[in-house]
Amino acid sequence: VFVSCQVSAVSELPRRLKEDQVRWRIVLLSVVAVALGLAYFSVLTGEDDPASLRNVGRSYYEDENYAEAAKTFQRILALTPNSAIDEINLGIVLVQLEQYEQAREHLKRGEKLEPKLALQAAYSIALSHKRERDFAKAAAEFERVLKLDPSDPDTAYNLAVVYESLGQLDRAFEQASRAVELLPEEIAPRYRRMMIAVRQGKTEIATQEKNELTRLRGQDARNRTPAELEMSRYTEIVEPERTRSPQPANVQPSGVKFTDVTTDAGILPDAGDQNALPGAVSWVDLNADSLQDLCLMVGGRKPAFWLNNGAGTFKPLSADLPVLLNSPAHAWGDLDYDGDVDLCLTGKELILVFSNDGSGKVTKAGELAVGPAALKDLLLVDYDHDGDLDLYVAQAASPPRMFQNDGKGAFTPVRPETGLSPAGAAVERILFLDFDDDNDTDFLLTQSGLPNLLLSNLRVGAFADIARQLGLDSPSDNRNVIATDLNNDEWRDLVFLRKSGDLSAGLGTKAGKYQSLSLGRVTGPASALASLDYDNDGDEDLFAAGRLFQNDGRFSDFTAVTGLESLTGSAVQACPEDFDGDGDLDLAVCLENGSLRLLRNDGGNRNQWVRIRLEGLQSNRFGVATKVEVREGSFFQRKICDGGPLLFGIGQRRDVDVVRMWWPTGVAQNILAPALKQTTLVKEKLGPPSSCPFLYLWDGKGFSFFTDVLDVAALGVPLANGKMLAHANKEDLLIPGSKVKYK
Repeated sequence: VFVSCQVSAVSELPRRLKEDQVRWRIVLLSVVAVALGLAYFSVLTGEDDPASLRNVGRSYYEDENYAEAAKTFQRILALTPNSAIDEINLGIVLVQLEQYEQAREHLKRGEKLEPKLALQAAYSIALSHKRERDFAKAAAEFERVLKLDPSDPDTAYNLAVVYESLGQLDRAFEQASRAVELLPEEIAPRYRRMMIAVRQGKTEIATQEKNELTRLRGQDARNRTPAELEMSRYTEIVEPERTRSPQPANVQPSGVKFTDVTTDAGILPDAGDQNALPGAVSWVDLNADSLQDLCLMVGGRKPAFWLNNGAGTFKPLSADLPVLLNSPAHAWGDLDYDGDVDLCLTGKELILVFSNDGSGKVTKAGELAVGPAALKDLLLVDYDHDGDLDLYVAQAASPPRMFQNDGKGAFTPVRPETGLSPAGAAVERILFLDFDDDNDTDFLLTQSGLPNLLLSNLRVGAFADIARQLGLDSPSDNRNVIATDLNNDEWRDLVFLRKSGDLSAGLGTKAGKYQSLSLGRVTGPASALASLDYDNDGDEDLFAAGRLFQNDGRFSDFTAVTGLESLTGSAVQACPEDFDGDGDLDLAVCLENGSLRLLRNDGGNRNQWVRIRLEGLQSNRFGVATKVEVREGSFFQRKICDGGPLLFGIGQRRDVDVVRMWWPTGVAQNILAPALKQTTLVKEKLGPPSSCPFLYLWDGKGFSFFTDVLDVAALGVPLANGKMLAHANKEDLLIPGSKVKYK
């Protein structure tokens, strides 16, 4: 469906205003209902634990219920009067309530108690002065922020706005230029720089920026509103540093057993082939029924699929797919945003792209030529944060390549100058991780016999290898590597299974540099490595080369007592998933001979659990790379969504304060007091509105947001001497037919 959007006639306005009044009444009633629900939760909890209250206060703040947030932080300060972080937090909230004088008092008191909080204090003080239109004081405080953190783009943008309001156009242009340099692919800084250039009579620069705005709009680039641009990393609620609990004196087995149910589950026994080529196993919801289906890829064979019946059993699904070559590498993801998972497969000198019709039937939709080098790994992730999944490809004896998705499942190569194709690299494994927790996508690349590479996202359309600075550049002798959070401190850790049999970790830290930790040792050549909380006690255990290491602050080999020693054969890959829906993680294991084993977890669900399933509305459809956190008092656990449901074990805790999502769009979303032992579907909260028209589509049941339109100056931009930049009052949009129904 093609839609042409234009500026409408003024005669349409009365009817639209009447419709808008009805919509806003509905929205207002919804907001009131949510506020009453949040207030009820506050009364219900009756918590006097500052950590739990802080979790709730943060949720209120991020849901823009600032009045309840302020009451919550006031309650914390009544319990802990000298809490510097909560003085700062209350000040941040009071700025949003427009109680500026009180806000500044709390912010200054918090900074005095803890000088390390100067950035948060200065930024919110600057924001309070800016909103009071005391631009001189606002400029002084924003300058203080930039002195402490010259790389913060939001501070540069707001300082440009402040200097422009003061009539100091040269300083305004300088800061707007800095914001553009830091955020070259974002619309708002370029728009600000263009408008300042217009006021200075710099017609050539204004025209260049207008052309850049047109280009960015065509790429659906990020477009934050002025209100959103005020909300920086320094207006987030501050939390205390997390510390690891002391190691227990005596580590006890959990009582969990794993049982081989391969045959009972309806998966035909396979004796395997000792000469089998490499294999891989994955879980994926092929037919969109919210049940995880099973996929086995083995070189020299056709892919094998089994549909989950929902009762712990499976049935085979035939698929018209080619015989795999040497590599079993594959990747699942919704490439065309139609609500089902599509498939990327390795072929001879190319990658095959298959589209899913929603029932599990996949048909070839295209192919990508990649050259003769052997394909090692495929990864689907939204590297450019534009709401669709891009494809990163690892090849032997050849630099990796990124292919950008156009939003409809068609891919184009990304230029090597981005730093995503390091010269001389021969990558075997690709992982995405936000190592510095700044909400962009970084990559770990491992090479055989060569140093690891960590590509840091510079947010200027470029990546740089900083493995040496982080202590990760030692020559790689890995069988396998995964990213997880072993110590629940929110920083991503790396676990390495070495060819020597050593199992070790690089623990992520706030300072950036990874800390080495020995975890154990395995024998034999197996390469399977997976992170799972098998006993639902709230921390990640490890399955490595057929051995199970229980995490209790140290890692103990509990393979024998969990029944896993009965697993015969060399495990080359393991993939955890709760396939029977009973609240604990089972294991699918691919053996070296190409056979598959399904191991059911019996007993892990004696502990409490919460399962979260995501649906993106502005981010990619299944929330890949979304950070999901479970908080209960000082207990904290974070997982990164890979497109499937996430299961959190919480031990014997009786409730959870909040489940918090941090979507790739940068939008935070909270679910207060989620139900235990249930699956909660979370649909992405839409970000702040823009000043542009919105297009909503009828899906057969109701209207849903599709996109905004005409944000490239529908009426033109005035220049000096009465001239105008060319207007853009027409925009053509392509709407997938699956997204709109006849009414």
